[in-house]
Amino acid sequence: MNEVWVNLNGRNAARMLLKSQGASRGVGLGRLWFRFDVQTRDELAASQPMWLAGILQVRNLGASGGYLADLAMDNQPVLLPKLGESRDITFTANLQYAQVQVIEDHRSGPVSLAFDFSGHWLLDDGPVPFWGCQLETEIKQSEWIAILEQIGHRRLMLLEIDAPDVDSSSAPAVALQYFGDAQRQYLGQEWRLTVESLRQCLAALVGKGPDDEDDDSEVRAVLKEVRKATVTGRIGYAQRQEPVRAALKF
Repeated sequence: MNEVWVNLNGRNAARMLLKSQGASRGVGLGRLWFRFDVQTRDELAASQPMWLAGILQVRNLGASGGYLADLAMDNQPVLLPKLGESRDITFTANLQYAQVQVIEDHRSGPVSLAFDFSGHWLLDDGPVPFWGCQLETEIKQSEWIAILEQIGHRRLMLLEIDAPDVDSSSAPAVALQYFGDAQRQYLGQEWRLTVESLRQCLAALVGKGPDDEDDDSEVRAVLKEVRKATVTGRIGYAQRQEPVRAALKF
């Protein structure tokens, strides 16, 4: 279950139940948030302040798992409600996009997260520490994809083709020229010119003129032929160039 108990003098004084999670976009990072329902279960804890901290770990990534981020919360300390009543509190965790990419590189489905809370009660006799309050939760793949969209994470798509033989015809030489143009324009942050040069590069590789365009029916026809070919044999890089160019329309 997605719940954890906080002890006070060896007694289960408060229960924290994970209700929901989400994310938001930051500058160069993503922020995860986790909303907990906190319910007072012991008279000793009723209406008492509690200072909470924690760390967040990811578990199901093999050797790449482990510490992920510190858990933070605004408006500390938390004032617990009356006995039997509850209130919501929200923890946040900041993730660098590089951390998110590591998760994406190693996960094969849901993401397993572990919470480890510690802190102290602020009683009249002084602070009373507690620790070892742990729980694990599994974020379903569909929910994790929604989180990726919320933080603005984009995965890198790598298209790899064989290097063209410039001696076989003039088309590969022209393609390499366009590719060189794209590299220079990219360094100069000329994004539209970069994309246009890449489009012309792919068009040259398959013998298309730079201004040739395919309509949707032609694209569907090309993809249909490739699908048929995969039934009877393997499709190499050379055969993939035209459907990739036609579908992407660089």
